[in-house]
Amino acid sequence: MYSEIEDVSNIRICAYELTNQRNLESDAIVKAEDQFLLWNDVLLKVQGGMSATKFKTWFKNTTAIQLGGQHVGVVCRNSFQVEWLKTHYRLLILNILEELTGEQFELDFLVE
Repeated sequence: MYSEIEDVSNIRICAYELTNQRNLESDAIVKAEDQFLLWNDVLLKVQGGMSATKFKTWFKNTTAIQLGGQHVGVVCRNSFQVEWLKTHYRLLILNILEELTGEQFELDFLVE
């Protein structure tokens, strides 16, 4: 199923240790409990529903981290990407997460 979608091998999954203020530390230790492994599945569904150019521009360099429970942080490269994803794709991401898990999530958008 996933072999039909291009550029999947270039999608990164990273995890970051968070400070109490949810700021990302550049030299953070990767912890398994902080990883949000469903992000690959979310990205595959997003990629299948839009042009390759849009996907590469807005989603290719994103990662996601588990902020606790059903709370996910989408990690972006810059504040412009944060605002664009929040404004234009927040509901799409939430709908895909619910479709994949049957559960509702909260999203935060963070700058790497």
